[in-house]
Amino acid sequence: AYQKALVSAEALVVSTKQSILGGERVNLDALNAEQQLYSTRRDLAQARYDYLMAWTKLHYYAGNLRDTDLAKVDEAFGLHNEK
Repeated sequence: AYQKALVSAEALVVSTKQSILGGERVNLDALNAEQQLYSTRRDLAQARYDYLMAWTKLHYYAGNLRDTDLAKVDEAFGLHNEK
């Protein structure tokens, strides 16, 4: 749902900027649309983080958390180091 909201918020920013060029909207409308976009991005990132934390804790408490599981979390965050 957050992913679809992100696509919608991105489209709103684009359409609002086009409306400004057409004289139908003002810059404040664009700022509000961008604020909504960044709020949606934040909410999506938080949902992903919460999911990964729950997944990791589940494996940890089940006693089967492995290095490969942590590597998947690392990859999901894009934290893997390139050598």
